Amino acid sequence: MAELVASKRKKNLLPIIIAIIAAVVAIVVIVLVVNSKSVQVNRHFNAAEKYMAELDYLNAVAEYKTIIKIDPKNVDAYIGLAEVYLAMDDSGSAIEVLEDGYRETESETIMEKLDELMILQEEAEQNGQKNNPDDSNNDDAVDDENAPKYLDSSAEIGDAIVFGNDTYSNEWIVLDKDGNKLLLINDSAVIFKEFNNEEDVIVTWDTCSLRTWLNNEYLYTAFSDDERAVIYSTTVVTNDNEYSGRSGGAATDDYIFLLSLEEVNRYFDSDNDRILLCNGTFGFVGEDGSIIEVEVDNERVTWWLRTPGNGYYGTSFVEPNGLAINRQSWVNYETLAVRPVMWVDVSEL
Repeated sequence: MAELVASKRKKNLLPIIIAIIAAVVAIVVIVLVVNSKSVQVNRHFNAAEKYMAELDYLNAVAEYKTIIKIDPKNVDAYIGLAEVYLAMDDSGSAIEVLEDGYRETESETIMEKLDELMILQEEAEQNGQKNNPDDSNNDDAVDDENAPKYLDSSAEIGDAIVFGNDTYSNEWIVLDKDGNKLLLINDSAVIFKEFNNEEDVIVTWDTCSLRTWLNNEYLYTAFSDDERAVIYSTTVVTNDNEYSGRSGGAATDDYIFLLSLEEVNRYFDSDNDRILLCNGTFGFVGEDGSIIEVEVDNERVTWWLRTPGNGYYGTSFVEPNGLAINRQSWVNYETLAVRPVMWVDVSEL
């Protein structure tokens, strides 16, 4: 009889024991997931802070966006991302980020930051500090009908325009138009520079040093605050090399970029149209990284594209004869020209 009672008790306890074990396992799993997420978030926060210290804003933006993707309720990530955009003088994007953050988290801290930013923006508009391009040089071009005109809403495909200061070549060609948005390519070379500052490494547009330089040092040197306000970030997709199958890398969000192999063939009708003739003084990057000024006398030059080459250590380019090459030039070559491309919104002028 006693054995029967004991057996029944064991049977009654079995479901309880199973439930306890299941609960413990669930708790362990939850703890591991939470800890894993926490480790990932901390790693990306550290990377974002490092990039900010280096003024590498694009990579900082990418890190904060990754944090938000991992943890959509992370208040600090929204605030950090907004601060990066403010450092880039892109208050519009900063406001959008804070608005998205408040909708997701209902954080009073985010709302306070948003209110502060809206007040500052209103004050700037009242003081005439926002989107007032300097027209003081416009008169210089009036007497010459063939001279490039200053960027305005009347620009059409094929027009030559002036945009930016003269630290680098500031004459551009309108490649495409979509409503108030214009796609511009520099009419010359802004510099002769390597695609990537390390050799014998597998690199694509998303990881190359030229992308970092264009979207940081060049962007903040060549354009004023008001001019940067009309350049907008666009998602850049680089296709794989169609012949070798080599990966084009991850999509990027860039203010300044290079044409791809497909785009250069789409926007330029012939090899002759793709010929880049340079004349004047240009910067060349020396072996020690310093900029050397060199006189170029009406020379046809080779210029970079962003599509990967058919080998591991190179990328595509346009030859001096205008032929777009899908093979490769070694990414650390310092003698290829850089022709920046960007989208601008003339409705912001």
